[in-house]
Parts: sequence; C-alpha cells; structure tokens
Amino acid sequence: MKYTKLLSLPALSLIVMSAGITPIRLIYVSTNEIYGPFDSDRNTDIYFSVTPILSAVDVTVDVYNNKNDSFLFSRSIKLKQPFDQCLHLDTKGRITSSGIRLEIKFESGMTFLLTKSLVLYPPKRNTLIASNNIVSFTNCLFNIERNTFITDEEYDFTPVNSFISSDNENKIDVSETTFKYSLPDAFKCTKAELQIVDYENIYPNISSSDNIKRIPLDVNVNSKDVFFSLNSGMYVNHNTLEMSSDYVFGYTQTNSFFVPIGKENDLSKNEIKIVLYESGFNLNTIEIPLEYFNISKVFGSCGESDYCIHGGIKE
Repeated sequence: MKYTKLLSLPALSLIVMSAGITPIRLIYVSTNEIYGPFDSDRNTDIYFSVTPILSAVDVTVDVYNNKNDSFLFSRSIKLKQPFDQCLHLDTKGRITSSGIRLEIKFESGMTFLLTKSLVLYPPKRNTLIASNNIVSFTNCLFNIERNTFITDEEYDFTPVNSFISSDNENKIDVSETTFKYSLPDAFKCTKAELQIVDYENIYPNISSSDNIKRIPLDVNVNSKDVFFSLNSGMYVNHNTLEMSSDYVFGYTQTNSFFVPIGKENDLSKNEIKIVLYESGFNLNTIEIPLEYFNISKVFGSCGESDYCIHGGIKE
C-alpha cells in the first residue's frame, strides 16, 4: 500500500510567497486533483490551515456538476491567522456518480493568488468477486487528525480459502476464510452473511428469500487480516443438528452452524458464498464463492472409497 501525506502545495507556496505572504497549508488540496470518496448523503467540509500571514486571504469555491458542467452553488470564506478554518459545502444529494467539481480561487485584497480545480467523487459501490485476485481503488482520501493522505484502498483475496468444511461433529468452520485489507483505517462493513442457495431444502427452518438461506456472520479484524465467525443468532436441535433462525421448542441457541445429520452430501450440491455489504471506504459489496467439503468423509470403508489400502499389523 502506498500513501502520500499532504503538507503544503508547492505551486501555491511559490505563488503566495511571491506575493509577500507566508505559505498557506491547504489540507484538502492535492496535486492529484481527483479524490474521494465522499458520501453523497452527507455534506462536505473542507479545511484550510493558515500560518501567520500579513493579510487575510479570501477563498471562493464554485461548485459544478462534473458531468454536464452545470453550476450548482458558490461559497466563500476569509482565512485569518492563526488556526484552521472550515468551509461547509451543501453537497448532500448533489455528488452524482460523475462527481462534482470545485473551482477554488484564492485572493488577497486586490491581488489574485491561485485557482485550483478539484473533483470529488462518491463511493464506487462496486461488487467484488473474490477469486485469488487483488483489487485496488486509487485516489482515496483519508484524514488522520487533520493530516490528509491520498492512498490506495486494496483488497487482497489471494489468501482466501475457497473451501469450507465440517468437522466430525458436523460443525461448519468459516474462520479459515480470510482476506487482507489495506488502508490507514480498519476494515468495516455494515453486514456480513453466509448465503446458501438451498436447492435440497436442507434448512427448512431458516427464513429465506428466493430460496437463499442467510446466516449472519461476525466480522473480525486483526491488523490487515479480515476473517469471520458465526454469531449467536441461530438455534440448533442437538439430536438432528437441524438449524433454525427462530426459536423452536427443543432447540437451543448456538454460536455454531451445523450440517444436519445425513445431509452432508446434499449440502455439497448447493451454491454457497460469503457476502459483505457496504465494505471499506468505497462501500463495495464483496462476494466470496465457497465450496463445501465434508472432512469427516475423507476416510471410510473400502466399499465407499475411491482408494482402499489392505493390510494389518505384523507381529
């Protein structure tokens, strides 16, 4: 992962200094000129940090639709020493998929200093399919204590184990399904679930839509590693290992997920995947396709095996 800390903008410093004014540090201005994402459901604040100056600096921000260049609104602020100041932009509902463009003009008295053009884009909201691949989103803006970074948001799916298995107790383990996420902030998502397209109706007591059974997952983060565990929102019949999303008489609450007894081969016929919603900085949907593997069926009798070893102990 690469990132650049934004301090002062050399072009602005040069022009301001030539006007006889100490350089201004613009926290939200980058030489990249395109950055984000910015939530279209919220307004945007732009911070300017001012070092001691000889006179005030007037900043005017004209906001345009980046697709059709139509003018949206204009805002102004007067920068005065010696502390940070914030310019509030009413961008809620206005940052479309093409983004909005800011034309920023700096003046001091009658002296023109600089203009800067910036494009703000909304979250990508792509659907990412994990397939031993690495997906990267550039130009992500990130703020740490008012220090701004331009960085790549990266999903590394190469560690993903595409198999899930059940042990000799028919308990499914999803903890080995993991990927890596790189950003100065920890990975976040609004919801994660194990989805089973239940063609064989293995789980009749789990609520579904379009025959998709959704089992809620907890997301765990350790540094860059993202992995999963089953939460305690399910119920199990310990005699049959049948599962239910709601309480049923004779079922007890569990933080495990089981394959019902005798249904191991049926589960392998179903489509299974882990799905995460509004993930990371760009609010992506992540799909991790999985294949069920019953570990308890690795060994069996010669009659039900592909290979058979005959032998014994020689005394």
